[in-house]
Amino acid sequence: MVVDMQTAKLEFLVTPSLHTNGVICTRTTSKFLDEFKLHFAINGDGWSYLDAATYPPNAYCPNGGDPVKVNGFAASRGKIYSPVKTIQPEIYINTRNQATVNTPPGSVFNSIAGERMVVEKGAMVKNLAAVIPNPRTALGLNKNGRWLSLFVIDGRQDGYSEGVTFPEMANLMISYGIYTGVNMDGGGSSTMVIKGVDGKASVVNSPIDLNVVGKERKVANHLGFYIRK
Repeated sequence: MVVDMQTAKLEFLVTPSLHTNGVICTRTTSKFLDEFKLHFAINGDGWSYLDAATYPPNAYCPNGGDPVKVNGFAASRGKIYSPVKTIQPEIYINTRNQATVNTPPGSVFNSIAGERMVVEKGAMVKNLAAVIPNPRTALGLNKNGRWLSLFVIDGRQDGYSEGVTFPEMANLMISYGIYTGVNMDGGGSSTMVIKGVDGKASVVNSPIDLNVVGKERKVANHLGFYIRK
């Protein structure tokens, strides 16, 4: 998916936390899109499950899902719910839809963390680990930041797709004109969803969770957008 950031009435959303302590309730990317009435969504950051005795799922997540906290920095529409700073790259999108990586364009509005940088200044990041191929989710910007490209590559499916390594992901992104590229949480989390003609979420890739092809994983946070009428 390629997005013109100058599109009129375009609005982004990072999954919000409804709790003051930053707890998120896991949900599939499809549920995120339906719940917040979006047109498009991908999975976001990695996460850690919380102790059920301290964070009872029925109390924290009465509508389903498990209580978790994301690994990196996160904000949703001006509310920073995960202030943790790590070595992970941070993607920022402000109220004027200016998108940047690692340096916020003014006050923090929407922000989500990635897993690692794979493209910097139009070139592959040096010393990327050539790990085994896996499903991947990635986000990239062209040099002037006008075009936001969102990638999901399937994997772990014999006879269909084994996935890609980090260097392969970087080369693919560069071939699409990416100047700054971020790898997001991947593996069984990798999912891309659009609003279908029936008004409901439609998964456009082939996710895999617990070796079940087509099964969406419940993840912590997501990045989505819609265009207001």
